[in-house]
Amino acid sequence: MIPRLLQFLQRRALRQAVANWGIILAGLLLHNGLTAITLFIVARQVNPEAYGQYLAVYALLSFLVVLPGLGLDTWFLAQYLPTREQFTTYWNQSLRLRGLALLGWLGLMGLLGFVLPRETYPWEIWLPTAVGVTFDSVALLSFAVMRNQNRHKLVTIWQAAYAVALFALALGLPVSENYLAAFANGRMALSLLLAAIILAHRQRVYQPAKQTAGPSNREILRGGRPFLLAELASAVYVRADVSIVSLLLGKAATALYGPAINLLQASFLAPRALFLLILPRLS
Repeated sequence: MIPRLLQFLQRRALRQAVANWGIILAGLLLHNGLTAITLFIVARQVNPEAYGQYLAVYALLSFLVVLPGLGLDTWFLAQYLPTREQFTTYWNQSLRLRGLALLGWLGLMGLLGFVLPRETYPWEIWLPTAVGVTFDSVALLSFAVMRNQNRHKLVTIWQAAYAVALFALALGLPVSENYLAAFANGRMALSLLLAAIILAHRQRVYQPAKQTAGPSNREILRGGRPFLLAELASAVYVRADVSIVSLLLGKAATALYGPAINLLQASFLAPRALFLLILPRLS
């Protein structure tokens, strides 16, 4: 009787794990796949050189924003937080640290925008993209926090809603000389809205009556350091080549190289989904 019960529980756990993996993968595919299709639509609305500018700006900023991330996305996935109070305290502390780091980073990006060549990194695209990437970083940390509590369905819903809204934005914008700047500003607004919705959900659902003592900021930074190094290595492997091409060869070469890399990155989604499922369970 007991061996049969154990077999039943194992099969049930396996089915649940496969279902959760499918939910996570669906969210990643919807977000990354629909975003890639959206960028193809954008590419059809502007000339190749202008599209290369947008790819160059987004690639560089999405690479550099790993630094103020402090490795906290993966660090949070690896935390064992059995009580609601612990979970909320850790979320508050990590969010505060990332917010401060992002504020400093955003100021540095504003200065960097004046240094980089305007021909490849135009200011009207650089500034809204920097702000949008900042709010994306807040959303990504919140996604990791929700995954720590096995809230994969909610994360998938948010990812899908953002991707659909971005797709509608690309289709709905009138074609003009300012199309790319309008798209960059629209994407920034969607990123801000998503972050605001997530933080409002956090305020409503995850505010217990009392807080527990959490780790110090120094302990969090020390714990996130190896994860930050790993994320930097991954970002170099996945994103740095587009930035190198844009810096050395300019916007036209970026327009040719960028879409191919975006398609190649889709092959990483299945193991990425498995990683997001397994790491919280191991912790």
